[in-house]
Amino acid sequence: LALTYLSVCAPSSRADVSFQVFYDALGDSGQWVQIDGYGYAWQPNVEDPDWSPYTEGHWVYTDYGWTWVSDEPWGWATYHYGRWLNIDDQGWFWIPGYRWAPAWVSWRYGGGYCGWAPLPPRRGGAGGNTGFDAQVDINLHIGAGAYRFCPEHSLGERSLRHVILNRSGNDAILAHTANVTDIRTSNVAGDTPYVRGPVLAAVNAGAEHPVQQLHLQRTTQAGPGTPPTGTINGNTLQVYAPPVARDPNSAARPGVVAGTLTQVHLNRGDDPGRPLQSTSHGKASPSSPPEGTPIPRPAQSPAPAVAVPPHPLAPHTRPDPSERHPFLISSRSGDSSQYGACCASLESRRRRKSPLPFFAAGSPVPSESLSPLFE
Repeated sequence: LALTYLSVCAPSSRADVSFQVFYDALGDSGQWVQIDGYGYAWQPNVEDPDWSPYTEGHWVYTDYGWTWVSDEPWGWATYHYGRWLNIDDQGWFWIPGYRWAPAWVSWRYGGGYCGWAPLPPRRGGAGGNTGFDAQVDINLHIGAGAYRFCPEHSLGERSLRHVILNRSGNDAILAHTANVTDIRTSNVAGDTPYVRGPVLAAVNAGAEHPVQQLHLQRTTQAGPGTPPTGTINGNTLQVYAPPVARDPNSAARPGVVAGTLTQVHLNRGDDPGRPLQSTSHGKASPSSPPEGTPIPRPAQSPAPAVAVPPHPLAPHTRPDPSERHPFLISSRSGDSSQYGACCASLESRRRRKSPLPFFAAGSPVPSESLSPLFE
């Protein structure tokens, strides 16, 4: 089967696919459910209680910015189309989307750390073509617990899982970082968003394994020897990225729908008392350490994270004051009240006290056109 290539700059004549390509390809690796207000969603078969999206793989820098290369066989879909949300007592779910991007994440950077968090889906109303900026934590209510951090000099590691720090230190690490998210999109269907974030030169300075810089080449078909998750040949990254049509009359449906989630309570990682779970199979790892626990410090070489005394902000990575917002706390003041007050405000505005029943399949499922995503 030959490979068909798309220009990342201006896709022309192409054979668009529907959401059916996701429904058919992912079914054996997880389960499809219906989530009230979101439509069909997919949860991977994951047993690791510390798993979260964008942890099994590595980052490269392409023509279109920070690009995630997944080690998971279904990563070609779930990290480049659509968004992820976390539901209390159930875990992470992927909501399909129409627009391909190098990654859909929020970035934080500073004090020797890099961190990223999956962008949650938007609901109801326009705005999908406006991109995302440094206010995304506020606008989409992304809390500290949703981030995965690693030492700045380790971001180029080919397997990030062993250098990602335990989330128990996230609240403290957040105080040393600023949000540097900058995802540029356009109104042109098929255009590839540009994903900016940490400055590549700063990240690679002193890194034992610098972040690779590659040319991005999109394919519309996955041929023999080309895994859907992507293949690096020389200085080129080939990725399976078929364009997805927006068809309100599409009959696309998952072959099997395991059930329906109603009255869901989203977990945005902003409450240390409610740590994020990977799936309903695994117990969540704590998102906040016991009082007095020191935060982990970036290691001098790739190694499992360990807890050592905190370190001051490195002068060359100190955030620009112009980028400050409620999620950035002064390291000199040591006052976390601003961040805590912000989280408390967000939590009080969205908290819903209803239970989370899981019903059997059979209730009507909204059509693909009701998807809350605009990318």
